[in-house]
Amino acid sequence: MDFARAKTLLAARLRKLDATGTSGFEGLMRDVLSETTGQLFRLAKSGPQAGSDVRTIEHNTFRVGLEAKRYGAKTRLSLDQMKAKVVDSALQSDPVDLWILAASREIPVTDIEALRDIGNRLGVAVLVLDWPSPKDSLPDLAVLCLEAPVAMARHFGNDRSLRDVVRAIGSHPDFAKSRERVRQRLLDADIGYAAAVSAMKTWIEVGLANPMNAASRLGGSFNNLHDPAVRKVLRPSLNEQLDKWLISGRPAVLLGDEGMGKTWSFLSWWAANSADGRNLPLSVFVSANDVRDDNAEELLAKVLARRLGYGDATFWLRRVGLWQRADFAGQQFILVVDGLNQNWRKRDWSDFLQPLYDERWKGRFAVLTSCWPDHWADLHRLAPLAPRPDEIRVGPFSNDELKALLKLHAVESEAFGDRMLDLMKVPRLSQLAIERREALAPTGDITPERLAYEDWKHRVGRRGAALAISDEEFRDFIRDLGSGVKVSLDDAMFTRVDLVTKLGRESGKGQDDLRETVAELIAGRWLEAGGGPHRFKLRKELTPFVLGLILAAELRGLGDEGEAAAIIATFVDPYKGQRLGVSILRATATIALLDGLVGRPARRAIVHRWVAEQNFSQVDYDAFWRLIGLDFELFCQIAEETWLARSGNRSMDEILIKGLARAHSFAEIAPRLVRQVTIWLGWLWADPDDGRFLGKIDPNSERSVTNRKRTHDNLKRWNDSPISSTCPTVELVATGDVSWLAHRVFGILSFLPLQAFTDAFLAWAISRAIMATANHFEELAWVLRLGGGKSGDFHAALLKAVDELTATGDDIALTGGQWLLEALGDAVAGTHQAALVKDKSPTLFADRADTQSPLDPNACAANHGAKFAGDQLWLLGRQSSDDDNRFERLKAMLARTDPNLLQQIVRLAALSAPGRNELELQRLVAEANRLSLLYRQEERLLIADAIKDLIDASAIAKDDDLPWWRARELELRLWDLEPEQLLDRVLDDCLKLPILARIEKVLLRCGQSAIRSRLSRFPLTGPRDDVLSGLLLLGAIADEEALDGWSDLAPLVSSVDAEIRGAAFELAPETRDTQVLQAIADSGWKAAEAKNLEDRCRGSSALLAASEILQRPELMEEADPEIWAVMLQRNPEDPVALQKYHDFVRGAFDRLDQKGGSWSYPRYWANHDLPMTILIAKQGASSWPG
Repeated sequence: MDFARAKTLLAARLRKLDATGTSGFEGLMRDVLSETTGQLFRLAKSGPQAGSDVRTIEHNTFRVGLEAKRYGAKTRLSLDQMKAKVVDSALQSDPVDLWILAASREIPVTDIEALRDIGNRLGVAVLVLDWPSPKDSLPDLAVLCLEAPVAMARHFGNDRSLRDVVRAIGSHPDFAKSRERVRQRLLDADIGYAAAVSAMKTWIEVGLANPMNAASRLGGSFNNLHDPAVRKVLRPSLNEQLDKWLISGRPAVLLGDEGMGKTWSFLSWWAANSADGRNLPLSVFVSANDVRDDNAEELLAKVLARRLGYGDATFWLRRVGLWQRADFAGQQFILVVDGLNQNWRKRDWSDFLQPLYDERWKGRFAVLTSCWPDHWADLHRLAPLAPRPDEIRVGPFSNDELKALLKLHAVESEAFGDRMLDLMKVPRLSQLAIERREALAPTGDITPERLAYEDWKHRVGRRGAALAISDEEFRDFIRDLGSGVKVSLDDAMFTRVDLVTKLGRESGKGQDDLRETVAELIAGRWLEAGGGPHRFKLRKELTPFVLGLILAAELRGLGDEGEAAAIIATFVDPYKGQRLGVSILRATATIALLDGLVGRPARRAIVHRWVAEQNFSQVDYDAFWRLIGLDFELFCQIAEETWLARSGNRSMDEILIKGLARAHSFAEIAPRLVRQVTIWLGWLWADPDDGRFLGKIDPNSERSVTNRKRTHDNLKRWNDSPISSTCPTVELVATGDVSWLAHRVFGILSFLPLQAFTDAFLAWAISRAIMATANHFEELAWVLRLGGGKSGDFHAALLKAVDELTATGDDIALTGGQWLLEALGDAVAGTHQAALVKDKSPTLFADRADTQSPLDPNACAANHGAKFAGDQLWLLGRQSSDDDNRFERLKAMLARTDPNLLQQIVRLAALSAPGRNELELQRLVAEANRLSLLYRQEERLLIADAIKDLIDASAIAKDDDLPWWRARELELRLWDLEPEQLLDRVLDDCLKLPILARIEKVLLRCGQSAIRSRLSRFPLTGPRDDVLSGLLLLGAIADEEALDGWSDLAPLVSSVDAEIRGAAFELAPETRDTQVLQAIADSGWKAAEAKNLEDRCRGSSALLAASEILQRPELMEEADPEIWAVMLQRNPEDPVALQKYHDFVRGAFDRLDQKGGSWSYPRYWANHDLPMTILIAKQGASSWPG
């Protein structure tokens, strides 16, 4: 059947139907529309249904009115009658969104346009489905019928001829296009409320898909919540509040500082509800910047017209008016006006929103805004708006929320320090920190100071031209603020006018351009309220960074390290001894390393001063190692110079060692550190006795001359050998203590996996063989056992490298290879060692069959029949049996060759605890304390229970021994607790002086932040022993990080109890608190009246801290003169400290030289190694009394 005949037959069948009724043309059109759209329709009744014959039933979907007319081919249609139908459908109490005319004849184009025109004027969409007369034209009505096969079968039955008609019409070349057009027209957003809801939902979801769409639709590229790369964390509390807002009928504001995630909070709530299938109202999201002089209804119409791509604002205003009259339960619209603070010129937000709460809207609008707190206050919280807006506070992440976010990014919280985690509770900063951490991973890591440095730069990248000042202008402005802060840390206050004026001076912008920038500074947490309206001060936690910006600016362009050090000292010395001082240095070092205008000499000066500070804490270390990758060569240079000059104290050396080791975790730093360590271990010095013995070596002695000649001859012979070019480079270094440097380098290696360091160990072997002395052999051996033994690959690689080295037959190569094999010290290395020519490779161990050294590769459990009955060990109390002695001799060897056997032995001994008497158990407990790492928890608890049983049975012979037993029981029970749990247990149940004083304090170590959060639980009043026990515990486990600013200690400084007063004095310097240190100053303490050495030490240290913090140098007159050793160590360049220490040393020698009378050797409390080194370096021979 051809198309023309099929079209004619279908028209004829439609015209044969009754005009009305369920089985007629109206009924067919009802069923066709229902099947096509998925909506339910019913036939029109008389009365209020006027205007259409068929209406949709569900009020929460789009409303369609259908006028179904079965006309003959030549029947005339009354246009005025049809217009009246359209008008009636729009004016009734529950108006339609779409009016459809379905006619079985052609409707003139002019009539269709007239109907659409009247519909547009009324806000009603008009769709005409007619039957065009040209033979080849495809009627939309026919397309619609073919799309509803169920409805057609119901009305025409199983008519075979109709099947042929369907096939013929469906084969029309334009059928597919027509079908899509008709379907789309029925679903277009302009057709009805439901379609508009769906279209606006799609519009928002497209905005959430990626940064570009989010930037153009949702106010910022960072709102791309549906981007696969974005990790979202649920905030249940905010979601609950938004759920309540939606049904409350009241406006609300998301209130929070910049970066807290206000927009994210709404969008994530909306996306979650949308994804869960919740029927949300029509959602319109607009930026406050897009709001001009319109009222809310006009804005809504404009937004719908622009986003839905149909009609103009007038059409949509009328359409919204139709929806207003519709029978609708609940909220019909969600209107979000995002960022009131971004449109700071607009003040009449109440007038803008108030029409939406007119009674004609019947509470159908759910209005949500977002704003910064400062600007919200400036808007008087939209007080005139009725009802008053509810405030939903959007604050920092909770601990659980932050942990959940880090888990989504597969990052452990331990990767960040406590200060970073506090900052990362600000959602925007958490995202920035994680992003920057990923970007920096090859060379470094993010720190709080670096985050602050990059914060505004990131803000510029996000906001662009919306910010009136650039990154550099911002830094200039902050430095200007800091100048005022530096003069008066506590009293520096700025009005809003001051801030705008300062910004204008830096940027040249006008006030109108800068008000938003000031608001950005306040909401961005750089400034905080300062005790009055429009008065602000710099946030305390940012003060060090701001002062660091000032100091870094002063260091720009300096080419002399001494000049830079002098500037640093002038700037920082007023804060000497205070946490602020080291915080400024930390911030300055960060900025200087990032600022290309600060040169290497100034960088070296600031980093060196920072690392040498007495208050360098865990916080500083957490930043230090993360910054090494910014200038790796600089940090290596500082370490090298410090160790060659042997000028660092133990703290500084530890910082450098551990810092460089931690920096090895960065992918681009690791190979550079490997190369540097190889260079360092390849250095040799002329006389190998330097560094091996205490004191100086006489270079003119025969031994020294011989040593130096041998080293030079061996080095020349090695360099002349062809194999030297294939081995790591060795170099003779004539200045500095190269031995000490190598000693510290092994400290670095002790923390690292060794796989990449094969060449470094070869460099050590060759350089030591050239010197004919295996300097640092013990350190090498321990490093290889602790690090290398864990990696079979490294072990095999090192053996291969040694074999290749010794295969050359060179004497130096053979000697170095032999020493490396002996340092490895296992049986496999021993086999390689045995294959070498012994007369050319001297061994460090004599060959003897009965050796039991754990370094001897020939030692093994089988050789010594190491089978012990663990339950028979330590049964003789304080005496030792033969088995006890044999176990003591062999346990080190067992630890290396058969650790499982060692563990079985000591565990079997633990299992015998319940049956032991007091003496037997006492010896077992003493040994258990040394072997605790070999026990499992159940064995420790078994021994603890055995102790408790003895105590409960009154089986302890002497009551004086009970505290010792209880302390050992407590240690065993505390061992397996996490540090914070352990501290809680001690504070809750175990703060008893006789017991706690006997506890191993290392066991009680805990994070300083955990201690600080529990300071209030340490008793400062009450039973004397409890107070003293708590103070002694703090003295053992707390440092400045935990005690900083702890003013509660002040009353105990003047306690009448000498022990409590002494313990308080010991803690006082760590508090750096003015109240506590003022109490020290007022105490009248004098070193001359001290009862003992310990009292002199802690009293003098407390006076030193008080003199620095309170700026009262006269307090030092009452301190022990030995305190100047501490002062000189802290400040090697201080001429006063140098002279005072000189006087102390001279006096000490004078007293030693006194003759006659009884005399005892004096005791000192300070470590004088470094101060004496500094004194001799600065003053030479004049330091010593003649």
